[in-house]
Amino acid sequence: MLRRYGRRRGVCGMAGRAKGRRAPLCAALAACCLAGPARPEMADALAARGWEEIVFDGFAPNRWTAVPGGVRVASDRSVSALFRPLAADLARAPVLRWRWRVSAAPAPTDLTRKQGEDRAVAVYVGFPYEPERAGFLEALRRQAIVAMRGAEAPGRLLTYVWGGDRPRGTLLYREGEERTGAIRVLRTPAAPVGVWLAERVDVAADFRAAFGWDPPDPTHIGIVSDSDDTGRAVEAGVVDITYGPR
Repeated sequence: MLRRYGRRRGVCGMAGRAKGRRAPLCAALAACCLAGPARPEMADALAARGWEEIVFDGFAPNRWTAVPGGVRVASDRSVSALFRPLAADLARAPVLRWRWRVSAAPAPTDLTRKQGEDRAVAVYVGFPYEPERAGFLEALRRQAIVAMRGAEAPGRLLTYVWGGDRPRGTLLYREGEERTGAIRVLRTPAAPVGVWLAERVDVAADFRAAFGWDPPDPTHIGIVSDSDDTGRAVEAGVVDITYGPR
């Protein structure tokens, strides 16, 4: 059965939710804990492919379904994410490829904010925790993350977004996540809708640009759709996620 995860309140102040605000997705991915049974409509096919869902306290979750080669999501005043293990040897295969499609243009939003930062869809890459790179607060929070999710929980995220209000290619950071998460805008609200678009990103190069050092090999892949703030409903598909050479 597909496991469904939520956030436990009040762990080092990281996973609690202020009124009308979500904890950062990077923290939610790392600190998610078992919250209850999976919804029946998404259990079997997605679980068989290793997907797990992150949900957020007080927010309606998206509707996820499996499709050939990937997933489809319907988001309508809702937000949730799927993630699964997907390792890669960046020395041999530093480039991540996939295809995606959205049904409607997302509203332009400021992706650096911790509130109101809806996006049509995003693909994110999770990397292992690096204790030698961690500052005091990151190391302190990591203790709680390991207690809840184990040592394999990601420590950093690269997020590739369809949405935002910045030009294609812009590298962004949400407030307070400069050392643990970075966002690359791949498609803006002006991108074509209703058609499949192919992406090719150099994960190793983007990690260096975002954090300033050579990356460890990634461990997880994720997909998120977010419409709870703007209320702009969207359906999206993400398929054919693979690593390969340059």
